[in-house]
Amino acid sequence: MALRKSTATSWHLTTSLDPRKGRVIVEDVTFEDRASFELFRDSDEHRVAVELWAAIADWWVGDYEPGLEISRASS
Repeated sequence: MALRKSTATSWHLTTSLDPRKGRVIVEDVTFEDRASFELFRDSDEHRVAVELWAAIADWWVGDYEPGLEISRASS
């Protein structure tokens, strides 16, 4: 069985345009598919990066799949 590598189709790392919030680093990564995302999330490289960022960051993380609908409760 061949091992599959994670494939990111785009990867952007930049700072926020709004300086009122202090230094905000934005990382936006798009993966080829869900399986590729899961491979990346479970990789040693990701674990090392998380440890480094966790030491200096107060962060919000969001993972999503385009096209998935959000269910909203009616009021």
